[in-house]
Amino acid sequence: MAKIDRLSRNTEQALQIYRELGGRLESCDVPNLDKFTLTLFMAIADRERELIGLRTKQALDQKRKQVGEWRKGGPNEQKAEAGIRGAQLARELVNENDNKRRAKVLATTLRATGKNYQAIADQLNAAGFKTVRGKTFDATRVRRLCIESS
Repeated sequence: MAKIDRLSRNTEQALQIYRELGGRLESCDVPNLDKFTLTLFMAIADRERELIGLRTKQALDQKRKQVGEWRKGGPNEQKAEAGIRGAQLARELVNENDNKRRAKVLATTLRATGKNYQAIADQLNAAGFKTVRGKTFDATRVRRLCIESS
């Protein structure tokens, strides 16, 4: 292996690997590697990882003190929040659509008279109604439209 500190996350795991290999472990940065040397190098690497973690935490705490609330969550949380806001806006726009409101009233009225969804779709299309996305109505879309209104 090129660098001994890349062998494992902690000293115990490195020693376990060393035992599993029967002491046959060679490294480019530590030429005469024995159990004692491996333990020392891994302990130093372990300590370096701890210090890096502490410094990172301190830097983030300092940044929060300077800026206030800083980056609540990671990028995935921010994307999720943006997606939720976008979905709410899309729902509001759909509900404000006058064409949809009129189509919904007609569809529920026709359904109450006993017409099936396909017959209602045909009548909506003949009357020039379009879905929110500008498509023609089909039985499934009419069914969903009727379910939304109930």
